Order: sequence, then C-alpha cells, then structure tokens
Amino acid sequence: MLQLQVSFEFPTDILAIIFTLLAWGVIAYFIFRIYQENHEKPRLWKAVMLIIVGLFSFSFNVTIFDTLIKVAILPLGVWILYWILKDRGNSWERYRKFAWLGFWVNYLFIVTTLLTIPLHNLVYPKNELSTYLSRFEDGAILQIHPTAHEVTLNNQKLKEQLQTMVNEPIQSDFWYQDIILNVEPADREERFPYQLVGTSSKWGSGIATLVLIENDGKGLLITTEKRQVYFRSDDAFLEGEIFQ
Repeated sequence: MLQLQVSFEFPTDILAIIFTLLAWGVIAYFIFRIYQENHEKPRLWKAVMLIIVGLFSFSFNVTIFDTLIKVAILPLGVWILYWILKDRGNSWERYRKFAWLGFWVNYLFIVTTLLTIPLHNLVYPKNELSTYLSRFEDGAILQIHPTAHEVTLNNQKLKEQLQTMVNEPIQSDFWYQDIILNVEPADREERFPYQLVGTSSKWGSGIATLVLIENDGKGLLITTEKRQVYFRSDDAFLEGEIFQ
C-alpha cells in the first residue's frame, strides 16, 4: 500500500540515537558541500526548508527483522518544488540539489536503521532475560485477575535466578487447552494473574516491557512492542500462602 509519508520520529535507544546523529552529520556535510559548490549562495534557511520539503515522498512499508521500514519510491517533494521554482529564473538550478538531497535522506535513514538492527541484537540479546529485566529493586506485584492470590516478590530469589532462567517457546495452544478445555469453568485460573511493575529493561536498549508472572511463581511472560518472550525458573520467586 502506497503512503504519503514524512517522519521525524526520534529514537529512544542509545544505538539508534548514535546512528541518527551520524546520519545528521552526513546530511550536514552534504549541505555544506552543495552550498559551497553553488556560485550564487542561497540563504541557508531556504536550503534547509528545501531539504525538509524534499523528504516528502510516496512510500511503502516493509518489515525487516520485526522493524518497520518506510521505503520512498516517488519524490513528491522534489516534484512540488520543481513546479514552484521552474518559472522563477534559475531558482530551480540553484536549489534542485538541496531538494534531491532531501529525497535521498530517506534512504540514508533506511541504511542507518538496517545497521542498527543487528548491532542492537548483538548488544541486547533478545533471548536473555537481563535485556528485559535489568533493574527490579523497586519491583512490586499487581494482582490483575480475580483468581490471583496475595503474594509478594522475593527480589533476592529473582536476582539469583536471573542468569539461569530459560527462554522457552510460548505454547499458546497448549495453555488454552489446559485452562479452557481441560478444566471446569468453576475451577479455571488465569495462567498469568500477576503483573510485575517498577522494573526497567537494560540501560540504553529503549525496550518498553509489560511483565506478567505465571500463577506458580516460576514463569515470566514479557511483552514488548515487537515480540513476546517467555522465561522459566526452577524455583518460585513469589512468596505467599499459596506457595507454602
């Protein structure tokens, strides 16, 4: 599906910020080169505005490694500027390089995004719990289902098992059958009735998480913007009468 798209989204993770700053450094370099090559120096603010308008394009979306990439295909902003400037003396010749620079900036940001993805996966492994649960000293338990019991979080036990918890497949079909099909309605209990709050993911990862705890106190179901992951421990890290 084609879209008219221009985006100024600022990244939240440290690697994306670094690559974005590098991209803007490259943009500044080309602005300077084009500006110096022009015999008639345009006003700098006009050059910047032309680049911004040049960013506008018809684009389509593709998903690569769970990341949405917007690929520009038609330089709508360049066409608009051409029709505005073509009858104004040599204005188009003076400014066309800035307009085209704006369009090609779309591809520069695609390149930086594609470079960020594998590096982010290397620095913040997606199959390690510490990526999603780095700080939990102020962690607390919320009961989010009527079948939840009164429990508290044992921070020390969770810390001890942080490196040994195993990333296991999410067995949605099995869980559904286990709760809905194999148990009488009056005896059904929510599999993840607790939410862990007051935690944060690894610094610089930019990963926002929703952490749910399994009813036996041994499992964590973590939801992020792009995926769900499930981790199991050998011992319960919740405390309460149900675990006595």
